[in-house]
This record gives sequence, structure tokens and C-alpha cells, in this order.
Amino acid sequence: MFFRNKKTLSGLKLTEFNELPSTNEYCKSEALPGNGIILAHRQTKGHGRMGRNFVSAEGGLYVSFYFEAKEISPEALVPLTGKCAVAVLRALEKVCKITPDIKWTNDLLLHGKKICGILAETVWGGDGRPEKLIIGIGINQNQSPQGFDGELSAIASSIYALTGKKTDKYKLLSALANEISRVYSSLLSRENEGEYLDLYRKHCTTLGKEVHILHPSIVPNEDPRVVFAREPDLFPMAAAVDIDNDFGLILRHGDGSTEVLRSGEVSIR
Repeated sequence: MFFRNKKTLSGLKLTEFNELPSTNEYCKSEALPGNGIILAHRQTKGHGRMGRNFVSAEGGLYVSFYFEAKEISPEALVPLTGKCAVAVLRALEKVCKITPDIKWTNDLLLHGKKICGILAETVWGGDGRPEKLIIGIGINQNQSPQGFDGELSAIASSIYALTGKKTDKYKLLSALANEISRVYSSLLSRENEGEYLDLYRKHCTTLGKEVHILHPSIVPNEDPRVVFAREPDLFPMAAAVDIDNDFGLILRHGDGSTEVLRSGEVSIR
């Protein structure tokens, strides 16, 4: 069930649903022309990276932005997730008056708890170039503390649960639309790269820490986070020393060698 909101935010048409399985999947399955926003008040099958579930109870902000991508070079998409993390941080600072940390690559944390996940996906054309860009963002905004019980309470929470203050969903969406539109413009122009990098480095809580590298190749066909909880010694450790110009994580191993991690995950020691 849905209702169409005829508003536009930062020039993007907003289509609003009471409930969807997944805003990203809707964007991929529907022939949506131009650029716009899909908002759902609940998701029944919200998902994050590596096919994981993203808990999407009412009170959170679950939104996907879709953009025409034919004019974007594949190389410009490499730093997309990092730029989006900075965009969300800026919107949260403006509306919710909080400054979260960024955990490489794309989780935002408040008081050590995950409050936001980002899933950027590209629909590719037959010529090997991008056709549509989809940026899914799930923010734990106004859910009650009781919405994060059991094992989930150790790793995730909501802004309201952590600060005691509820904030307006549409004000946050408006600020987010403005920031994500700026990201899209930067992909087209390749401008303001340094601005995003500087803010990402400033707020990246992973830097300066010893981390376990959760390479999926170490445990094929299993979620490395699950295996790590059971057998942490399977995963190598390194020091996270910097972010490169494409938002890759630069690691220094014990023997002095360095590695740039482009994908995957790390667990902070």
C-alpha cells in the first residue's frame, strides 16, 4: 500500500510507501525514469551488504535515492559509499544535532552503536557502463529502546534511544536529499573530492586502531562476522593507518608491509 507524495526534495520526486519489502529492490525492479526518492515507513525484507537483513521497524528512516547514471564514469563510482557516509553525517549534524563516527566502510555509529547503514548499488547496461545508481540508506531515528533487544542491542540502537530526543523524519529526509544530490553532482563533475575525503578521515573511527580483516575468502559461503565471533584467530590483524583517495582503507601489517582494502569488513580490536 502506498501513497504518492507530490513534493520534490532538492529537485527529486518523492514517492512514499507505508510498507515495502525493500526500497532498493523496488528501485531495481520498477522502471523509474529520471531521478527520485523512494521512502518506506517500514521494510519487511530490508537488506544490507552481503545479503544481510537490516531491521526496519516503524520509526526509522528507510529511503533509496535513484539517479540516471549514463553520464557517470565507472571510475567515479569507486568512492561513492564513502561520500554517502559523509552526506549522512552532515544531514544528521544539521537536523539531529549529533556527530556520529564512521566505521569503514559505510556504517555510522553513535556511542559505539550502529545507527545507520548504507547500500549503494549500480544497475549496469549491456555496454558495461552504469545505467542507474541506487543509494539505499537506513537510519535508526525514532525507534524506542525496546526495538533493540537481545544480541542486536549490543551492536545497534536508535538516535532517540541514545539521546532521548525524537526528530522530524521529513526534516531529516529533506537534509539528506540535499546532501545526496550534492554527492551525485560530485560524481558527474569529479569536484569536491578533497572535501569529502577530509571529512571522512576526520570522523573515521577505524583509523589508528588495530583491526581484524574479515576477508570473505577466508570462509567461503559463510558470513565472516559470524565466523569471527566463533573463531577470531582465523582472521589476520593489521593497523588501520589511513584512507586513500578512493576511500580504501590502508593497513599496515606487523612485518611493515601495507595493504589497501577496497571491500570487505574489519572488526576493531
